[in-house]
Amino acid sequence: MDEEDSGQMIAEGEDDSLSNDQENDESSLEDTSEILKTSEDSEVEQGVEELDKQPEIEAPAEDALLPMDHSVTDPDILGAYGDYYIPSVDQNGARAGLYSDVPETPGWRYDAITYVTDNGIMNGISGTGRFDPDEPMTRAMFATVVYRMAGSPSTYFNSKFPDVPFGNYYSIPISWASDKNIVRGHSNTGLFGTMENVTREDLVTMIYRYAQYKGVKTSDQKSLETYVDESQVSGYARVAMQWAVAKGIISGRGDTKRLDPKGEATRVECAAIIQRFMQITGAGSNNNSNSNSNNNNNNNTQVDPDKYTIMGANTVTVDQMVRYYKARASYPDFYGNTEASTIEKFCQIYYEECAAEGVRVEVAFCQAMKETGYLRYGGDVLIEQYNFAGMGATGNGARGIYFDSPRIGIRAQIQHLKAYACTDNLNRDCVDPRFKYVQRGCAPYVQWLGIRENPYGRGWATAQNYGYQIVDMISKLKAY
Repeated sequence: MDEEDSGQMIAEGEDDSLSNDQENDESSLEDTSEILKTSEDSEVEQGVEELDKQPEIEAPAEDALLPMDHSVTDPDILGAYGDYYIPSVDQNGARAGLYSDVPETPGWRYDAITYVTDNGIMNGISGTGRFDPDEPMTRAMFATVVYRMAGSPSTYFNSKFPDVPFGNYYSIPISWASDKNIVRGHSNTGLFGTMENVTREDLVTMIYRYAQYKGVKTSDQKSLETYVDESQVSGYARVAMQWAVAKGIISGRGDTKRLDPKGEATRVECAAIIQRFMQITGAGSNNNSNSNSNNNNNNNTQVDPDKYTIMGANTVTVDQMVRYYKARASYPDFYGNTEASTIEKFCQIYYEECAAEGVRVEVAFCQAMKETGYLRYGGDVLIEQYNFAGMGATGNGARGIYFDSPRIGIRAQIQHLKAYACTDNLNRDCVDPRFKYVQRGCAPYVQWLGIRENPYGRGWATAQNYGYQIVDMISKLKAY
């Protein structure tokens, strides 16, 4: 988990305090009591349909795998976990650009394969002279490809997965990608699934998270209803797939109107998707960023690595939020007849709504827990308002805004956070009645949500160290 600037630390128990802030109109301050991948992968989070357990498959020939200090016939290194590295050139130092099974004829296949080869992202199957364009690509292979897209950054090995030991060609890439929240493992097994073939929806989800890591705008979305199998797209992959379709990074398979989200991605398909992604977004290794520099602002503001950005990829799971909450409070019976009837469903709604707008779920969730005292309320705002961030509650008994349902209240909070954090358009119809009054992009960092700490004198709340206290709560949440 990334360590973030927690500002002024607060004692355990102070998280429960409610803030009574003042709201201002358009010309002054804003609201002041106010934020799947069991693998992407297969990457679904807890609460989304689980994938089957990792199949027992022998390791296929890897992506340009040259055994380290061994010959390719050495049986000791041809198992699932041999010692490999991936060279960007062949053994003679020549450009690995021509393959016996890739005719040099104009077309998307040749163009894509040449592109990824010339950019040192993918190579042929070592010892064969082939690219094997129609063979599937494993999850370990694609995680390595993403790592190379990022420029193979220096990193420490810190694997979270039993099937990713140190010393394999994919060990460092998966460790790095996991640390940056670009890849995740199977929640039902704890494994990464190194030798499983990557599906089209998993591939797109990894690319989407990599885009967020690189600070690429990911708010563009397009309906999938024109595809006959759009209902087969997993919940964890839907937002990523809508973005990829909108940007032209992926389309129907072949000449069909089928996304085939569960289908295995071939090596040439991976090459084509990488080519489109890099050419459309320009997100190569030259603009590398750190794990907290997900900046979706249109103004290309330099991100402060010591601050916690509001926009970006989620770094906690639904299960973590549930455990964090249960350690502090009992879920109110009041929500029993709503769409948020359990704490699990409540957290899932937060996860879905944040993913739709690109807001970090840990930010929105911890802000709600701070504002409501872990849903116990007790201040001016009432539980029946479905107002989870004190929106419009200006003190002196002012109740603030009423929302029709838990989901709409959560959506409004997330939209309001997005208003402060960046200048991107909303991806869904606006349900936040005060969205128009915010000075857009004035608080890209959680720490700047507090008016006293905001360099522009803007923000969500007047309470001292308001944002820093939320960051402190986030650090506690990540420990679960």
